[in-house]
Amino acid sequence: MQDVHTHEIDADIELKGRKRIILDVQEITEKNVISILQEAMLIHESNAVQSLFLLNYEKGIQPLKRKKIIRKEIDIKVCDNVANEVTDFKLGYNWGFPIMFGQRSNCDLGKNPPEVDDNGISLFNEMLEDEGMPSNDQELARFVEITGVGYQMVDIKNEYEGGSVFDCVTLNPLCTFVVYDSSPYRRPVMGVTFRTLKNGNTYYTCFTKDRRYEIKNMARVINGEQKDTWGFRPRSGEKNPLGMIPIIEFIRSPDRMGCFERQISDMDNLNILVSDFTNNVAQDTQEMWWGNDIEFPKDPETGETIKPVGGQWVMSFSGEGKSPKIQPLVMDTQYEGILADIKYRRDVILQKCHVPLRSEPGGGSTGTAMSMSSGWSDAEVDACREEQLIKKSKMRL
Repeated sequence: MQDVHTHEIDADIELKGRKRIILDVQEITEKNVISILQEAMLIHESNAVQSLFLLNYEKGIQPLKRKKIIRKEIDIKVCDNVANEVTDFKLGYNWGFPIMFGQRSNCDLGKNPPEVDDNGISLFNEMLEDEGMPSNDQELARFVEITGVGYQMVDIKNEYEGGSVFDCVTLNPLCTFVVYDSSPYRRPVMGVTFRTLKNGNTYYTCFTKDRRYEIKNMARVINGEQKDTWGFRPRSGEKNPLGMIPIIEFIRSPDRMGCFERQISDMDNLNILVSDFTNNVAQDTQEMWWGNDIEFPKDPETGETIKPVGGQWVMSFSGEGKSPKIQPLVMDTQYEGILADIKYRRDVILQKCHVPLRSEPGGGSTGTAMSMSSGWSDAEVDACREEQLIKKSKMRL
């Protein structure tokens, strides 16, 4: 179970994609692992604040960016959660089919007989299925699509009872990151995942290519005696038997932005429009009344003006030569125009997020023309682009 730090939501947070953690380091040892971790955490904390905002935004925590000045007693705040609609479409369309591996050809770099590779790949797919990878990938997909980054970790099973020989879990990006070196190759040099306990202590598990360190509160390596043997016990500084960093970072775009992140300002504007429309309907229902050339009667005992109450007759008096009038004070609102504007703005947001419209287009267009006009072709192109980035990380996994 991943315990994450909590951050206060900032409605004015600046979103420019999650920053890649690149440090000027070539090798990480027990002597410099704590200083590297401290430096990396400064960047990760900024990324985590942005990721938490996006995760909450997709859930519907979308602060309305306007204050109602007139008739403050009617202040309905509506969240037209288009972010959730975009995310759900991406999870189904881009990630709906389980990822399976296949033999590309009978020739490979290892020069194994074709039947050996075929059997190996079939066995590997069976292990992935046994490990529940379709479910793990859906969990990964949600983080990738919302925050722009996601992480999975591979480890050797502690107890083998048949089936898969490895564990593969999806990690929370709020408490996971990968550090890269500053060379042109941008090689990963350390993978980190951490947890915070109820007593306030934070434990960091740091993987390098050859070692695994357990660090408490970014201050000291616990059980720091290096051991070249691998065993199932509380461990730190032991040899990493995989020879690779087992935490893999996934991204959905080179700028590491979420699927709806660029359209948040449009979504905020849509929420204001829908909220104001709802308030307008409520204000029309609870109309203010306007009186002209009238006087309300006074209470003979107190001398106070008797004000009308809802559901009662209004008794009034007028002076000689005056034309008394009582009528609701209303503003003639063209609801059709506002509703059309709301629909237009929703459609534009979905189009910018590469989500097709789920309504039947008019006219007698051909199937191809209908697919292009409703956005399905655009969604397919965007899914193919994203697939190339996901495939690189999946092959490394």
